[in-house]
Amino acid sequence: MRFVCREFAVREDHSLAHNLQEQEIEHHLASNVQRNRLVQNDLQMAKKLQEEENKKAQIHLQKQQREMERWDNQMAQVIQDELTLESEKKRRQEEKDEAIARKLQEKEEKLRRKHQQEKIGHDPCAVGFEENGGLNPRKDYAMKEAMHGISKMSAKDLEWKDAELARKLQEEEIMAVKSSKRAAQLAQDEEIARLLMEEEKKHSHRKSKEKDPTRKGEEDRRKGSSESRRHDQEKKEVSEYFRSKPRDGSEQLIGKSERPVRPPAYQEESTPQRPPRPASRPSESSQKVSYYRQ
Repeated sequence: MRFVCREFAVREDHSLAHNLQEQEIEHHLASNVQRNRLVQNDLQMAKKLQEEENKKAQIHLQKQQREMERWDNQMAQVIQDELTLESEKKRRQEEKDEAIARKLQEKEEKLRRKHQQEKIGHDPCAVGFEENGGLNPRKDYAMKEAMHGISKMSAKDLEWKDAELARKLQEEEIMAVKSSKRAAQLAQDEEIARLLMEEEKKHSHRKSKEKDPTRKGEEDRRKGSSESRRHDQEKKEVSEYFRSKPRDGSEQLIGKSERPVRPPAYQEESTPQRPPRPASRPSESSQKVSYYRQ
């Protein structure tokens, strides 16, 4: 009976597990289907939103282009109006200058004629002057050209030229100030570098002086003793060589050498009276000894 109950419980558990597994599989499949539907819906929604954004951007761009075209047309119209006004102003200025020049010329002509009429009875050359018009034609033409050039220059052109000249002068002044500042900075840097180098030299010299004086004294004594021993050895070798050689051989060697060698007796007498030799003299005497040995 227990065995049958156990078998029944086992089979019941198997059937329950199978049912649970099938339910889980069905739930998983249903969730996958739902997820796929959501993804498709999201993709469609995103595509629609992207298309709407593209349309809005295109509409905004077209609107901006139309605004730019309208603004350009307005600016072109304003510039055209300014040019028209400027040309009209220039034409009026030219007419005014021509009228002023004509009035001046007429006034001068009247004065010339009046002056000519006053002098016609006194100067016999006045007839020739009257034939030439009373004035130099070249000077008259130059005056007309100058007046015409001044009339062509409007007030705006003169103002622009003055502004350009002021700008150039200001730029030159700024460049001069910058160059002077740069030169002053360079001189200051050089002076600082020189002071730093001098300070470093003083510091290194002070350090060298602060070293152990006993070791320095020992080194000086050692150097002096080695130089004195070398000098005594060279003197001994030279004196032995001259004592061992005959007089004829020494004369031949003296004739062959570039300069004669002092006799040893003179060296022995003069060495106590001279100060100690520098470091280069022992090398010279050693060269002499090596040459005589060859």
